[in-house]
Amino acid sequence: MLSSEFSLLQEDKSRLRRRMRRCRRDLSVFNRRLAARAIVRHVLHEGMIWRSRRFGLFVSHGAEIDVLPLINRLFAMGKSVYLPVLPRGLRQKRLWFTRLETDTRWVDNRFGIPEIAAGQGVRARDLDVLCVPLLAYDSHGHRLGMGGGFFDATLAFLRQRRHWRRPFLLGVAYACQRYDERLPCDPWDMALDAVLTEKGVEYFPNFRRFRCVNRLTSR
Repeated sequence: MLSSEFSLLQEDKSRLRRRMRRCRRDLSVFNRRLAARAIVRHVLHEGMIWRSRRFGLFVSHGAEIDVLPLINRLFAMGKSVYLPVLPRGLRQKRLWFTRLETDTRWVDNRFGIPEIAAGQGVRARDLDVLCVPLLAYDSHGHRLGMGGGFFDATLAFLRQRRHWRRPFLLGVAYACQRYDERLPCDPWDMALDAVLTEKGVEYFPNFRRFRCVNRLTSR
């Protein structure tokens, strides 16, 4: 029974990933550029940006929303910007985050995504805000990622720390990636505190992220 339920869950996730990839690819270059500028405008109205000092972001890849304008703005504001670095071991999942500097050297990781070549890394628990890429999200803050499990493993410590408030988890996506039903989720999936899109910031009322509300989407 459990095996059958798990198979259906993974099937649901695979189907949703294909759908949301199409949603991103269908956006015009013009609309993608507008969205990248819009998220900068929206985030500057949020108090957490002005109160926070250490920000974890990511290097946009493929059809992901472009966060480079956001990185540049935070950098210009004097904020400390950290970018993810893959662990060396192929079986390891927990990400390191290395500070972006003006003279940063880059190297492509094993997925072809640029990452900082050298520097002292910190863990997610050391960041104030962590911007997370995603394929889909719902009104409960559930996030559907690419399936690699890197961010879930990186944030697993939050499941043991009920009152730990860092980092604030901010998903970054296009508005079309919002899923109207509850996303299928596993117990280890980490929910978000808020999502930033070209339409603004959506906060989730439950604020904590270690709960899987449902196992399967309604059919």
